[in-house]
Amino acid sequence: EHVSDENLRRIVTLTEMRTFKQGEVIIEQGGNNRDVFFLFKGSVSIIVDGNFIYNLQRSGDIFGEMGFMTGKPSSATIRAVGEIVVLVIAQDVLSIVHKSSADDLHSIIYEWFTRILSDKLFKTSQKAKMYESMSNELQAQKDELAKSYVIIRKQQEQMDQELEQARETQKTLLPKI
Repeated sequence: EHVSDENLRRIVTLTEMRTFKQGEVIIEQGGNNRDVFFLFKGSVSIIVDGNFIYNLQRSGDIFGEMGFMTGKPSSATIRAVGEIVVLVIAQDVLSIVHKSSADDLHSIIYEWFTRILSDKLFKTSQKAKMYESMSNELQAQKDELAKSYVIIRKQQEQMDQELEQARETQKTLLPKI
């Protein structure tokens, strides 16, 4: 499914095209972003708590939608990777749309967001499965290492005892001077 040409024209009339330079922060984690951004050209990095998560690089990728929809502070920092061009819909722009058109437009935008968020949720679920599998594998390796450590410690204790016995034996066999 896609957005009809008529609805797309209506949405485009509400957008503003913006350019950001390499490294420029578009959204700051914890900030109060109320705009939604559609990536037109370039790539952005998603950063959470200072850690790189992934890049968005497909034309049409969207970010800022959660703050736009919920009004909550941004959960990630979005930074330009090289120069980027985005289409921006500001939340306050929608409030100036004629009421009868606004409901239709909101419906279109939220349907669009639903598709995009479903895709993001699917990708996040796939990553979660991968991380869970890796976590289980690491835990199994950790358990094996712990068992190996116990065995090595016992062998070391046994060798220390044998060494001490050898020293005692040596003392009794060597002539006393």
